[in-house]
Amino acid sequence: MIVRLWRTLVERSRRNDYEHNERSRSTPMFLEQPGCLGVLFLRSGDHCLALTFWQDWDAVNRLKESPSYLQTVAFYGSSGMLVGEPSLEVFEVQGGFLTDALLDSVSTHE
Repeated sequence: MIVRLWRTLVERSRRNDYEHNERSRSTPMFLEQPGCLGVLFLRSGDHCLALTFWQDWDAVNRLKESPSYLQTVAFYGSSGMLVGEPSLEVFEVQGGFLTDALLDSVSTHE
């Protein structure tokens, strides 16, 4: 499994707009990507993060060429919601676990 951590600062006055677009734009886009296993939207102050889970490197590489992903990236880049340049880190999962209770708690907060 591969995880991608996309991190950005969001203009404080646009936070509601950004969160709306996570639900209405980003979530459907990730749902249609082959090999995408899930996404978590994270917060730390004005920092907004998207942690995505991928089946393998092929799925991650296909994302880079996905028309809907490229449109989503372009939208956020021109929206005026972001402060500075987003960053991206990609990791190969080497071990660990997720419990059903964790997954249940995430789905009840969407």
